[in-house]
Amino acid sequence: AFLQCELLARLMGYLFPKREPVVDDIASFNHLDRLWTENQWAFQNILDPFPAPRRYVFQAWIEERRRISRLQPTMDNLLDRTTEDKVERLLALNHLRTMWLQWRALDTRDDRSALSAEERLCKVMATLTKTEGTEDLFREGLTDLNK
Repeated sequence: AFLQCELLARLMGYLFPKREPVVDDIASFNHLDRLWTENQWAFQNILDPFPAPRRYVFQAWIEERRRISRLQPTMDNLLDRTTEDKVERLLALNHLRTMWLQWRALDTRDDRSALSAEERLCKVMATLTKTEGTEDLFREGLTDLNK
């Protein structure tokens, strides 16, 4: 139960950051990743009804958001960058685009209907945090992140 509480607190802190203190995205993702990795056996038991590709959406989302957070600072001062920096940034953007396309292509069908990767992610987040029925809240947070 404590594990779900900790995960919920981290997710809410990231999806709905308060003005003070400023949330460190990289630290949040490192913590989420560590929490997932160290307790994967417990989370896998919770997600047992979900096939592997559906479980993957949470890990894929963490990695995508981590890369976005790392890339954002490099988008500033574009004129001051060397050619090497610009090439590196372009390759990072290309890798991010590849991840995004893979994310969109995830097979998230279930017995009743096809769900988008975002919808599946919201279901997985609600299941992992034992807050089923709050998928709309997670969806709202994800929508705000993508603005």
